[in-house]
Amino acid sequence: LIHFFLKEHGITWAHAFGFKSGKPFRCLFLGLCAGLISFPIVIGLGQFSALCMPLIGVEPQSQQTVEVLKSTISVTHQVVFGIMIVLVAPFAEELIFRGILYPLMKKNGHRYAALWGSSLLFGLIHSNVMTFVPLTLFSVFLTLLYEKTDNLVTPMVTHGVFNALNFSFLIWQQ
Repeated sequence: LIHFFLKEHGITWAHAFGFKSGKPFRCLFLGLCAGLISFPIVIGLGQFSALCMPLIGVEPQSQQTVEVLKSTISVTHQVVFGIMIVLVAPFAEELIFRGILYPLMKKNGHRYAALWGSSLLFGLIHSNVMTFVPLTLFSVFLTLLYEKTDNLVTPMVTHGVFNALNFSFLIWQQ
């Protein structure tokens, strides 16, 4: 299905997923550093958003995944949930947003419209008013990393590190 979709829109696998860059260790290292740097910034933006929301009459609420994690008592469930959050979600979301959606939008329109359009959709799919702005800006950052490295590994690792830190912090809070 993905192959047909890409072929139909004239996008190659190498172009869509950005694996043309021959510097995998550089991409991994950059992704690790970017994840470590972006975590406190995105979390801080989320806390600022939570402080501002009552000013416009909106009650801040945690993301549904956070609530599910908080209610999960079994260590086995937490491990499975952690694998989904740290490995599966970043891989799938980056594949969709940076690997398919952004290049498709960029090819059929303007670079900045593709950057902001795919990032706004990324923020929206997380279905949370409090995290919409921080996650949209995080998505812009991930897209710029993808553009800079021409390799999908960098935003995947950045996203995975961000989620791993977030997951670890939530587990530690419990």
